[in-house]
Amino acid sequence: MLNYNTEKDNLVPITQLAASVEFKPTKKDFSRKNYLSIQYIEASKLSSSKDFQRLINGAFIRSAKVFKPNLVRPLYVFERPDGKLSVADGQHETILAILYTIQGSKIEMPCQVHIHPKDFTLQECIDAEAEVFKDLNFNRTNATVIARLRANIALNDPSALKTEAKLNDMGVHIEGLGYSEGVEVSGYRKLMEAYKEYGLENVCKAIDLYQTNQKDKLSTFWNDVDKPLVGGLIAGLAALYNLLPFLGNGDKNYALTCYIDNFLKNEKPLGKKSLLSDIGGDSQSILFARRVVASCNTLVGHKIITKKNGDPLQVNIEEDIMVKAGLGDPSNPSHKK
Repeated sequence: MLNYNTEKDNLVPITQLAASVEFKPTKKDFSRKNYLSIQYIEASKLSSSKDFQRLINGAFIRSAKVFKPNLVRPLYVFERPDGKLSVADGQHETILAILYTIQGSKIEMPCQVHIHPKDFTLQECIDAEAEVFKDLNFNRTNATVIARLRANIALNDPSALKTEAKLNDMGVHIEGLGYSEGVEVSGYRKLMEAYKEYGLENVCKAIDLYQTNQKDKLSTFWNDVDKPLVGGLIAGLAALYNLLPFLGNGDKNYALTCYIDNFLKNEKPLGKKSLLSDIGGDSQSILFARRVVASCNTLVGHKIITKKNGDPLQVNIEEDIMVKAGLGDPSNPSHKK
């Protein structure tokens, strides 16, 4: 009797995943002959091209501390007209094998060898190898942050499990990770920065406002309800909610709250000439909040935002308050945290 629980293995047939990709590609005939056979070649016979190969990552090699042959994929190697062997993909694996095994340079590496035509020039060889290097390193799907996080959750890594709990607490999921029945978010890093910087309560308020504006038929700029929520925009909204307590309970707080509740939905949040346009990096949420506050101050000054009885507000959200809330001008060194 098997100890293995087949019903809970979460295995999905690859054919089913392929069918889920909705497009009609042009198909070509294929046989096993199209694969390159695997040869085992001594590391001392392999070379790396300075013309296109990346620099050696010494820190990575030192931190590896061991060579793991069970994780090695076949190297992609070109045989040039003079018989020399150029590694297009796999130089770091080879260096690890040389440095961390007793066999050293005598160790044999699994290689898929493509033979250049005998009449190829040096430049033609370099061009062909560089194109394959680009295809292997830039045109394939590498493990994303979320993919690595998902793997670590499967391994019950404590840090990964805490992150999953945070996503559940926020009521969101990213690429299926987190609260499956919650709202989908894109931009993991920005979302988690907002959680760390502004706290769960403010992030949840930001998500609620984001969704409210999306569902408001009058909020034409926010109505892309089919799209995931953008992490950078959530962070900016959370920064605004984090600012409110610094304004006290008087007219300044009232003015910004009024702007958030009644005027922000008329602003374009994404795309060209929007609240997030031309800003990014670590200061994105700060710059977003500063734009909103500047707009709020303008509407107060033009008597568009007034007291409930219609009387003008004699307030302005000053820079010193922004600095106290951690929203000072990022270009001013004295305002950086």
